[in-house]
Amino acid sequence: SVEHRYIGARHSPPVILDASKPSVGISNSAVSVKDGILTCSFDREKIVTDVQNYFDLSKNSYFLLVARGPVKDGYYKKISIINLLDN
Repeated sequence: SVEHRYIGARHSPPVILDASKPSVGISNSAVSVKDGILTCSFDREKIVTDVQNYFDLSKNSYFLLVARGPVKDGYYKKISIINLLDN
């Protein structure tokens, strides 16, 4: 499943946005593994006004975080940040 998380503080692991609705604002999600490659796709609402810490994509620039490699204790060993969808 796809869960909506955010990073509350620098160098901290992502926190679930709303524990009662882990996929809040997310629809059409799909997760698959083929030839050892995990692929995830989803649609995200630009804004959900009644959820604290929901980032407003209609007013702010944003970055797509792409991670590759193993995860240990909630931390990625190698991370690349790519600004693909700047408003």
